[in-house]
Order: sequence, then C-alpha cells, then structure tokens
Amino acid sequence: MNISQLQILAAIVDTGSFTQAGTLLDRTQSGISHSLSALEKELGASLLIREQGKVILTESGEHVLAHAREIIYHFDCILNEAETLVNLESGKIRLGCFPSASRQVLPKILAAFQKKHPKIEAVLFEGTDQEVLEWLDSHVVDIAFAALPQPIFETVPLCADQWLAVLPANHRFSRCSQIRIQDIAHEPFIMSKGGCEPMILQIFKEQECKPEVNYSIEDMTTLIAMVKEEIGWTIVPEKALPEQLKGIVTIPLVPIVHRRIGLAVPSIKTASPAVQAFIREAEKIYPLPNH
Repeated sequence: MNISQLQILAAIVDTGSFTQAGTLLDRTQSGISHSLSALEKELGASLLIREQGKVILTESGEHVLAHAREIIYHFDCILNEAETLVNLESGKIRLGCFPSASRQVLPKILAAFQKKHPKIEAVLFEGTDQEVLEWLDSHVVDIAFAALPQPIFETVPLCADQWLAVLPANHRFSRCSQIRIQDIAHEPFIMSKGGCEPMILQIFKEQECKPEVNYSIEDMTTLIAMVKEEIGWTIVPEKALPEQLKGIVTIPLVPIVHRRIGLAVPSIKTASPAVQAFIREAEKIYPLPNH
C-alpha cells in the first residue's frame, strides 16, 4: 500500500469516475484501474463497485476511504511544512464554500491571497452549507466558509449579513419598512434548502411560530422566481440575494436577525502554512472589532 493508491481511491470517489480521476492525477485510466486493483488485492476486499455508469463505495470502501483521507491530509501537511522550511512559497489550499459566500465574500480574499502568494494553488469546492462542513470534517477541504457558530471546528469570524423577508412586489406588506414574522407566518412559505433551513427554523422558533412550508427549494434563482409569481414568501440572508430583484421586495425583519459568516478549520494551530496565510489575508480584508 502506498500514498498514490490512497490518492487514487479518493480521486475516483470525488470525481465519480476512473477517467476523471486519471485526468485529475495525470494518470491513464488503465493505470488508475491497475492501482486500485492492487490496493484491493492487498487489502483482500472490494472497495468500489461500478454500477450503471456510477462508482459506488462498498462498506469496506467507506471505512478505508475515511482512513485514506486522514493519511492524505497529513501527507499534504508534511509536504507543505517541508516546502515552508526550505522557503518555498508553494503548495495547495483546498477551499470549501457555499454559493453566497463564493459570490460575496471569497473573491476579495482570494484576490489578495493570490497576489501575495502566487505559487500557492487554490482549489475551490462549492456546495451547500452542510456539504461544505462534511468536506471539512472528512478532510476533502482544508478550510471552509461557514455560518457561525460551528462548535466542532475552530472558527474565525469575518462578516455578517441581515436576514430579510422576500415578498412579491404587490404583497400587502410590500411597502412596510420592517416586518414581524408573526404577522406573516400563516401565509405560504417557501423554504430554502441550500443550507439555510436550520437557521430559518431557529428564527421562527425564537419568534414562537412555525413556517407554513408549501415548497422546499435548493436553487436560489428558482426560489426567488416562485416568490415573484406569488406562490409564497421566504426569508433570505442579504448576501444570498441575486443582484436583480425585479418583481419582489425585501424587507428587514424585526427584531433584526443577522447571519455571521466566518472561516472554519479543524485546528488553526496545526493548519498548513498556506491555510494560516489565507486566514491572515481574510482577517485583513474583513477586520472585525475583536480581531
């Protein structure tokens, strides 16, 4: 067993195919298949099953992959540390990010980071809030943007945005300067499934009411389009909203509720130099009072 075989296993699972794993690792498909077969033979267990064009982990594969990711993570840490010790400004940082942070928070940080560290490769993994946290926990990514707090990770707060009610333009409350959830909670609600659902439910709970959920939508563009067509209303963090808001209105909630956004890592102390450098740049771009 060697690190290359473990990297191949992880790449096949992450990309969903032997061909794409070969492209990612600059290996031939036959080389990928041979390495995986050798690993399975050595372990005496089947790790993957190809079924209808999909790659599926076996139960043994799931256990092996979890350990493989840990080994790959520490292997990458060793390489980054070694490069730092010989004054090489290079390496790789894998970033996990949810869509609104990718659009509104990440670009300025990434631009400053790459300007200062041009030889460090930044790889972006974009998913829902929950997917990003799962990637961080399993070491698919090194650092992640996340809604705070995150009790199982070390976090660095960056910024905050306000939760807004999103209503059709001709709604009876559309001219209000602010809105109480209790006043509209009985109307059809469209739930955002992109990762905000737990926070939305908590907001309703704090106001001692429940949303009348008619639809649950993951894509923000679809959600806004449904509000525009008067199918229901919703609440959304300000940074998650698209630039074009024709046909809808956004109204601040009262009492005011904020979503805090920050960076999360398993451990800042043991993070790679590249990750620590990224955190430093982020804190310069978004200097909070407690920094």
